[in-house]
Amino acid sequence: MRTSATTKDLFAAIVAAQSCVAGVKKGAVNPAFKRDGKPLRYAELADHWAAIRPALKGYGLAIVQELLSAEYGVNVVTIILHDSGEWLEVGPLFVPAAKVDAHGYGSACAYARRYALSAAFGTYAEDDDGNAAVESPGLAPEPAGYSQWISAMEAFTENGIDLFRAEYVAARPVFTTYLEQQQPARRVSMVQKARAAKQDNSK
Repeated sequence: MRTSATTKDLFAAIVAAQSCVAGVKKGAVNPAFKRDGKPLRYAELADHWAAIRPALKGYGLAIVQELLSAEYGVNVVTIILHDSGEWLEVGPLFVPAAKVDAHGYGSACAYARRYALSAAFGTYAEDDDGNAAVESPGLAPEPAGYSQWISAMEAFTENGIDLFRAEYVAARPVFTTYLEQQQPARRVSMVQKARAAKQDNSK
């Protein structure tokens, strides 16, 4: 986290603005998951913005979010600005892309901006019934042979990023698709290990 040289007016405005923000309404529907036979609702990026925008305007605040490119995901830096010229920078927050294509990165951008905005301004989504907790959906069944392949790929990270990437590209698509869609954070961790191994081997 970074800040301007002074923060007195900025912090006072943030405290006042946060006291005016209630829980974020869940304005979006996810038909893929249901509870009691009804599609689950969730708060998307626009819902968080709708909840905080009046408070921002009332206390001379604005928020800017910068998206930074990253391999296998996106980083977002959130900056809270005050009309006094003071500012607060939070992040970067990394979110892995479920798929390495435009849709996967687009979804990661939306998630990253929403999570970062919520964390920076302290917003939260209200439960539909006021207190119910939604369990996370389970992972899809692993393809046959996946556990052996992923263990081998974990070990292959020691060979450096170039050899790891070549082995990954040559793998069965069903394995890489499962990893990208169901365990994106694990893939990111493997890539980071392979990069570190390349640096170590170059010493």
